[in-house]
Amino acid sequence: MTVIEQKRLEKGYTQEYMAKAIKVSTGCYNMYENNQRKIPKNKAEKIAKILNCEIDRLFMPFTFTNCETKQT
Repeated sequence: MTVIEQKRLEKGYTQEYMAKAIKVSTGCYNMYENNQRKIPKNKAEKIAKILNCEIDRLFMPFTFTNCETKQT
């Protein structure tokens, strides 16, 4: 279990709730949470804020991406 998943479950939030809150698909959020996709820094900051946790606590030693793919 990742730290993000643990904190999300402690708050009682679903992956769907988190995905909507940071404006990504549930599948995309799932990949972030399971370390299957790099997280854009702005999304990581939003996740940390929602979970009321320091960003370093949730994501380090992960690296962030500076860009995001736009959906068409």
